[in-house]
Amino acid sequence: MRFEWVKATISAAVMGIAGFIWWYFYATRGALVSGVTAVVAVLAFIFTHLYVAKTENKTADDDLQRIRLYRMAFDRPAFQTSFANEVSLDAFDQAIEATVLTITGGILYDRANREIESIDRGGKSFLSRWTLEMDAVTSALQAIRDKYRAGKESGIFRFFEQNGSIFNPENDRRFSTEMDDLTVAAISKMNIVLAKAKLPLLPTYLKRDSSRPRS
Repeated sequence: MRFEWVKATISAAVMGIAGFIWWYFYATRGALVSGVTAVVAVLAFIFTHLYVAKTENKTADDDLQRIRLYRMAFDRPAFQTSFANEVSLDAFDQAIEATVLTITGGILYDRANREIESIDRGGKSFLSRWTLEMDAVTSALQAIRDKYRAGKESGIFRFFEQNGSIFNPENDRRFSTEMDDLTVAAISKMNIVLAKAKLPLLPTYLKRDSSRPRS
């Protein structure tokens, strides 16, 4: 949409300048020179369209690179496992934070805040398409983080060790379900963008260890 506006503006400017040159030469030099000027103006118009089309193609490729990077940011246990099976408070929070940073800054981090991959000017604000959709993804991720931090602050969940394994007890199953719903919602919003970009979708099924103890 942004480059459609640029294309229209450049085209109007070229035609305006060509029209002025045609009028000037017609008034001062006669029809022959004005005819040559018109041909030159038409050629300039054609080359302008070719240049803008090339620019649009490059922008589309840049968009796809950004979306691929954002998809990689979702390749984490936080988006693959039910909240009831999380084994680290800090790791979950850091994973969500790292995903948000990838989308807003164009740098892929792991949950230890180490840079894995980056793209020049890769934040979602540089997208020419799907900006609103990626805003919705970011808002969905922030909703996960806010819900998680509120639950942590209230002490609604805790971790314990049993037979050498770490478990997050379902002392409030409704909270775990709400966290899973928010996670699936974020993945689904990302899938909307992936579908428009014709990229592989993310799975929306959250794995769960059925053998884990229940409180």
